[in-house]
Amino acid sequence: MVELGWRTRIRGRLWFEAFYYRNFLRDFIARVPTTYAGSATDAEGRQYYAKENFATGYVQGVEIMGRFYLRDLLRWLSAYEPRAELGFSWTDSEGDALIDTDGDGVADTKVVRALRRTPPTQLRTRIRFALSRATDALLEYIYTFKQTHLSPGDERDTDRIPPGGTHSYYLLNFGLQWRAAEGVRLDLLVQNITDNDWRVHGSGINGVGTNFVATLIYEF
Repeated sequence: MVELGWRTRIRGRLWFEAFYYRNFLRDFIARVPTTYAGSATDAEGRQYYAKENFATGYVQGVEIMGRFYLRDLLRWLSAYEPRAELGFSWTDSEGDALIDTDGDGVADTKVVRALRRTPPTQLRTRIRFALSRATDALLEYIYTFKQTHLSPGDERDTDRIPPGGTHSYYLLNFGLQWRAAEGVRLDLLVQNITDNDWRVHGSGINGVGTNFVATLIYEF
């Protein structure tokens, strides 16, 4: 495994960090064609598989996080210290896989493809600001890019992943945080304000529409 990172702070106004990582995979578990009761497929023609340590590959990615204090730029928004936050993640992967290249229904040709369920690229931005000494507000925008970097297993799993990949989507959220007393906090969150249709890559289930979440936290 290799990991490189950089972190900086500039005049107490900007905080930023970036990381790159790469995991080298060897002899990791992958599905290989096999037979059952002398047959390579079941009654519906689906290939039987076993799991073996035969594949090599890698997973690499970049993660970026930043925070910028906006007191001089957004005095109109809050008398307190508003700040903007940024998050970015990118993941890439490749590994050995077996596919059917001659149309006989048996995946017996070794190729290099993406690993299963590789996460899509995602961008997250937030603005936090105080409404009073006891109340904070949050506006959050999340954009997830379309994931077309699919493994052979992903391409076959059309119940969870649409043909061609999981579509891009964005979410807009708004939250309030009220510190009622020492150790007592109430969080209110409105998620997916625009009621968008979205799905976490590989989940097979669409995410919820506009919803409201209230959380009471008591520390003692």
